[in-house]
Amino acid sequence: MATMTVFRRMFSATAESVTQALRKSPSTVVFYARGEPTITGTTVGAADFFGGKRVALFSVPGAFTPVCHSKHVPAYISHQSELKKAGADVICCVAVNDPFTVEAWKKSLDGAEGIVFLADPSAVFTKAVGLDVDLTAAGLGIRSKRYSMFVDNGTVKALNVENSPAEFEKSAPEILAAQIQSALQKK
Repeated sequence: MATMTVFRRMFSATAESVTQALRKSPSTVVFYARGEPTITGTTVGAADFFGGKRVALFSVPGAFTPVCHSKHVPAYISHQSELKKAGADVICCVAVNDPFTVEAWKKSLDGAEGIVFLADPSAVFTKAVGLDVDLTAAGLGIRSKRYSMFVDNGTVKALNVENSPAEFEKSAPEILAAQIQSALQKK
């Protein structure tokens, strides 16, 4: 029985379910940000962050981890102009880490200034949208699945979830840019 529950949980997140989660608990879901010029203070609620803008968001299992640090974030750094041209107002990276680690990680990455880095230290947002994964066996605890999504004024228009934390295909910035462009052409 437990195996079936885990199996269903792995495939439960959809664009619709994530949108509903964003609308259901926007005031209780808070991101932590340090050194982000577009955010006043050190916290921002999900409703405020996603409201009134088009956000190209990608989430990683953890700062400084191999695929996240050497592939995922560098790909988004090099495709910032493509994502903006497609229609994203904001490009954002979410990591289940403390805000000090996330801030240090951003500072260590060349060209990351145009990306907002948000910490989800207790995985509150990640759990609320159903994209958490238990990586305790790898020494990481509860983390985020690797994914990307396009959020247009609080509505998820595209969601791409990798099958494994080690994979980086579905959540690539080129795929998200094409989805953003497609979603905005339908308006």
